Amino acid sequence: MDLRKHLSWDKLIFGVTGVAGALIGLLDFLQVIEWPAETYIKIILLGTGLLMVTVVIESLRGEQVLDRMAERAGISPPKYLDMDAEVPGAFERSVRGVEKSINEAVLTWTVMSNQDRRDRYRNERDKRLTSGEITVRQLVVIHHPQHFEEVVHMLERFRNHNRYELRYYEPAADAMPALSVWSFDERHTYAGSFYVGAPPGADEMLFVTDEHLNKWLLNYWHELWAQADIVKQGLQVHDAKMRNVANRLGISEANFNQLVADGRAAATGKWQNGKLVVSP
Repeated sequence: MDLRKHLSWDKLIFGVTGVAGALIGLLDFLQVIEWPAETYIKIILLGTGLLMVTVVIESLRGEQVLDRMAERAGISPPKYLDMDAEVPGAFERSVRGVEKSINEAVLTWTVMSNQDRRDRYRNERDKRLTSGEITVRQLVVIHHPQHFEEVVHMLERFRNHNRYELRYYEPAADAMPALSVWSFDERHTYAGSFYVGAPPGADEMLFVTDEHLNKWLLNYWHELWAQADIVKQGLQVHDAKMRNVANRLGISEANFNQLVADGRAAATGKWQNGKLVVSP
């Protein structure tokens, strides 16, 4: 057997560390060497560090093997993206690459939060929607005025565009877990459950390209869409339903009308922290 085919850096480190440790122990037992205790402690720390390096290398190699096996089997392993560090950039790349449609289901935004990291996605999405390149279908559960303002502004911006449609559900009486979904061209999907009854923590979003899992998530989205209340379909808008949501949130008639007026005035503007503003 050719040992060279099976040697790797982690195995060499592991083997050399083991041999060195055994040799030092034997020489010390035979009293051939008599080093200070501090020297032995340093050797032990060095050996432990080297062994930990081999563990990490072996773990990485195992993950690479699993990824290769998944690729050969035609399975794309899902990726977990950090909500703040990775998701905004990933959404921007996806919206630039989308060819036909975006399906959104924002069901779990129950806590008001800073939205400026999502503005680039919103602006690029709306630019492509305005030009007629794509269609956008939004499904929402509105828990608070911040989300309501965004939905109203989006509705007013695309009131006369038949490529934008909007549906909604009323929130459940008791807080319950739900799965929010963003699908691009129905080929790859982002999914996550966050802000469910508690402030955001170290949240992650699942990015799915695997055909079977993606199909399952799409079925979930389509079932939700089919049963939801229609606010806008084609060019038909049911304004009374938005007024009902405003009443539930305690938004007065005057404030609701102002939100609508602001949305119309800023229809050609840009998104800033989740709301449309008039471009300078």
